[in-house]
Amino acid sequence: MKGWLSFLSSELSAFEGKDILPMDRSKDLDFEWVPENPEQFEIFVANVPHRIVEGFGFIRYKCLPELYQVEHKEVSKIIAESFELFLIPAEWYSVIPAGYTLIDIFGKVFNFVPAISDQDVRDGCLSYGIALQSPVGSSENGSL
Repeated sequence: MKGWLSFLSSELSAFEGKDILPMDRSKDLDFEWVPENPEQFEIFVANVPHRIVEGFGFIRYKCLPELYQVEHKEVSKIIAESFELFLIPAEWYSVIPAGYTLIDIFGKVFNFVPAISDQDVRDGCLSYGIALQSPVGSSENGSL
Protein backbone atom coordinates (compact mmCIF):
# COMPACT_ATOMS: atom_id res chain seq x y z
CA MET A 1 0.00 0.00 0.00
CA LYS A 2 1.33 3.42 -0.96
CA GLY A 3 1.35 5.86 1.98
CA TRP A 4 1.31 9.62 2.37
CA LEU A 5 5.08 10.04 2.60
CA SER A 6 5.93 7.89 -0.42
CA PHE A 7 3.13 9.61 -2.32
CA LEU A 8 4.53 13.05 -1.50
CA SER A 9 8.09 12.11 -2.38
CA SER A 10 7.02 10.73 -5.77
CA GLU A 11 4.38 13.36 -6.63
CA LEU A 12 5.50 16.53 -4.88
CA SER A 13 7.50 18.06 -7.72
CA ALA A 14 4.43 17.98 -9.99
CA PHE A 15 2.38 19.84 -7.39
CA GLU A 16 4.73 22.56 -6.15
CA GLY A 17 2.78 25.47 -4.74
CA LYS A 18 -0.26 23.34 -3.87
CA ASP A 19 -1.55 23.01 -0.33
CA ILE A 20 0.28 20.29 1.55
CA LEU A 21 -1.28 18.91 4.70
CA PRO A 22 0.79 19.17 7.89
CA MET A 23 1.79 16.03 9.76
CA ASP A 24 -0.05 17.11 12.92
CA ARG A 25 -3.78 17.74 13.19
CA SER A 26 -4.61 21.34 12.29
CA LYS A 27 -8.14 21.32 13.74
CA ASP A 28 -9.12 20.81 17.38
CA LEU A 29 -11.19 17.76 18.22
CA ASP A 30 -14.73 18.13 19.48
CA PHE A 31 -14.55 14.68 21.12
CA GLU A 32 -11.27 13.42 22.56
CA TRP A 33 -12.27 9.77 22.73
CA VAL A 34 -10.50 6.78 21.21
CA PRO A 35 -11.96 3.27 21.27
CA GLU A 36 -10.26 1.04 23.83
CA ASN A 37 -10.20 -2.04 21.60
CA PRO A 38 -11.12 -3.36 18.14
CA GLU A 39 -14.63 -4.26 19.28
CA GLN A 40 -15.34 -0.66 20.31
CA PHE A 41 -13.92 0.51 16.96
CA GLU A 42 -16.37 -1.72 15.07
CA ILE A 43 -19.32 -0.61 17.21
CA PHE A 44 -18.36 3.04 16.69
CA VAL A 45 -18.06 2.92 12.89
CA ALA A 46 -21.29 0.93 12.60
CA ASN A 47 -23.27 3.44 14.67
CA VAL A 48 -21.66 6.90 14.58
CA PRO A 49 -23.89 9.60 13.11
CA HIS A 50 -22.32 10.86 9.88
CA ARG A 51 -22.65 14.49 10.95
CA ILE A 52 -20.33 14.16 13.98
CA VAL A 53 -17.57 11.81 12.80
CA GLU A 54 -15.23 14.73 11.97
CA GLY A 55 -15.44 15.85 15.61
CA PHE A 56 -13.53 12.65 16.50
CA GLY A 57 -10.70 13.55 14.09
CA PHE A 58 -11.82 11.79 10.90
CA ILE A 59 -11.29 13.74 7.66
CA ARG A 60 -13.62 13.68 4.64
CA TYR A 61 -11.64 12.54 1.62
CA LYS A 62 -13.53 14.93 -0.66
CA CYS A 63 -12.37 17.87 1.51
CA LEU A 64 -8.66 17.13 1.06
CA PRO A 65 -6.63 19.52 -1.09
CA GLU A 66 -6.57 18.58 -4.79
CA LEU A 67 -3.04 17.19 -4.41
CA TYR A 68 -4.40 14.28 -2.37
CA GLN A 69 -7.41 13.62 -4.59
CA VAL A 70 -5.57 12.57 -7.76
CA GLU A 71 -7.28 9.17 -7.55
CA HIS A 72 -10.76 10.57 -6.80
CA LYS A 73 -12.28 8.62 -9.73
CA GLU A 74 -10.86 5.35 -8.39
CA VAL A 75 -12.21 6.07 -4.91
CA SER A 76 -15.62 6.97 -6.38
CA LYS A 77 -15.75 3.66 -8.28
CA ILE A 78 -15.68 1.60 -5.09
CA ILE A 79 -17.85 3.76 -2.85
CA ALA A 80 -21.57 3.82 -3.50
CA GLU A 81 -22.98 7.23 -4.38
CA SER A 82 -24.66 7.54 -0.99
CA PHE A 83 -21.37 7.01 0.89
CA GLU A 84 -18.31 9.14 1.66
CA LEU A 85 -14.75 8.12 2.50
CA PHE A 86 -13.54 9.31 5.91
CA LEU A 87 -9.86 8.94 6.79
CA ILE A 88 -9.17 7.39 10.20
CA PRO A 89 -7.43 9.39 12.95
CA ALA A 90 -3.86 8.23 13.57
CA GLU A 91 -4.57 7.69 17.27
CA TRP A 92 -6.99 4.93 16.28
CA TYR A 93 -4.37 2.81 14.45
CA SER A 94 -3.95 0.37 17.35
CA VAL A 95 -7.69 -0.35 17.62
CA ILE A 96 -8.44 -1.08 13.97
CA PRO A 97 -9.39 -4.78 13.91
CA ALA A 98 -7.05 -7.13 12.05
CA GLY A 99 -8.64 -7.98 8.71
CA TYR A 100 -10.97 -4.96 8.76
CA THR A 101 -11.78 -3.78 5.23
CA LEU A 102 -10.46 -0.28 4.51
CA ILE A 103 -10.10 2.01 1.48
CA ASP A 104 -6.97 4.07 0.81
CA ILE A 105 -6.73 7.47 -0.89
CA PHE A 106 -5.73 5.72 -4.12
CA GLY A 107 -8.99 3.79 -4.35
CA LYS A 108 -7.58 0.45 -3.23
CA VAL A 109 -9.58 -1.81 -0.93
CA PHE A 110 -7.49 -3.88 1.48
CA ASN A 111 -7.71 -5.76 4.75
CA PHE A 112 -5.94 -4.11 7.67
CA VAL A 113 -2.85 -5.88 9.02
CA PRO A 114 -1.53 -4.46 12.32
CA ALA A 115 2.15 -3.45 12.23
CA ILE A 116 2.19 -3.96 8.43
CA SER A 117 -0.49 -1.56 7.16
CA ASP A 118 0.89 1.92 6.60
CA GLN A 119 1.09 4.29 9.58
CA ASP A 120 1.97 7.50 7.71
CA VAL A 121 0.05 10.49 9.03
CA ARG A 122 -1.13 13.75 7.46
CA ASP A 123 -3.22 16.28 9.39
CA GLY A 124 -3.63 13.68 12.13
CA CYS A 125 -5.08 10.98 9.85
CA LEU A 126 -3.96 7.79 8.16
CA SER A 127 -3.99 7.52 4.35
CA TYR A 128 -7.00 5.22 4.43
CA GLY A 129 -10.40 5.07 5.99
CA ILE A 130 -13.95 3.87 5.99
CA ALA A 131 -17.00 4.59 3.86
CA LEU A 132 -19.86 6.06 5.85
CA GLN A 133 -23.32 6.53 4.46
CA SER A 134 -24.31 10.13 3.76
CA PRO A 135 -27.41 11.39 5.55
CA VAL A 136 -28.93 12.83 2.34
CA GLY A 137 -31.76 10.58 1.18
CA SER A 138 -30.88 7.75 3.57
CA SER A 139 -30.20 6.90 7.19
CA GLU A 140 -27.14 8.55 8.76
CA ASN A 141 -25.32 5.42 9.77
CA GLY A 142 -23.41 2.71 7.98
CA SER A 143 -20.00 1.71 6.74
CA LEU A 144 -18.27 -0.31 4.05
